[in-house]
Amino acid sequence: MVLKYNTELKKLISWTRKTLGKALLFRTYAELMQQTKPGMYIVFDGVRAIYVGKTTRSGKVRVSEMASDYRSHTLNKKLLTSLLIGAKVINKGPLKRESKVELISRGKISKKGFRTAQARVNSRIRNSFRFIFIPCKSHLSRLEHWTIALLNPRFND
Repeated sequence: MVLKYNTELKKLISWTRKTLGKALLFRTYAELMQQTKPGMYIVFDGVRAIYVGKTTRSGKVRVSEMASDYRSHTLNKKLLTSLLIGAKVINKGPLKRESKVELISRGKISKKGFRTAQARVNSRIRNSFRFIFIPCKSHLSRLEHWTIALLNPRFND
């Protein structure tokens, strides 16, 4: 059993090194938006990885969703949830598709206040975060899970 474990671990380490050797460092969101291949992305706030995601579609398509609306991307939803909790608009998350209408109708936040909060999140994604993108087609889910396990980013479940 130990022999099989060691063999599989060596394969995993070798594959990870090979895959990570393809990593592309993007300093900005605008640079990441130029990516057109499928793969995995790591989002950094300063030096800390805060989110790991993957896309089987054009990287550009998925990345544009990240900074558009809380209903389009998990990171956006979690950042907006965190902002609204900090502003004491809500007590806990996560936000749901209907949360915006519900919060406005209950008087917890105005339409303008919600738009402003969403704009702050989008601006933060576009202007404050840094990114790494790893083009990859095969074993993409495995790479994502492996990276999440290693980095333990704040906004991944």
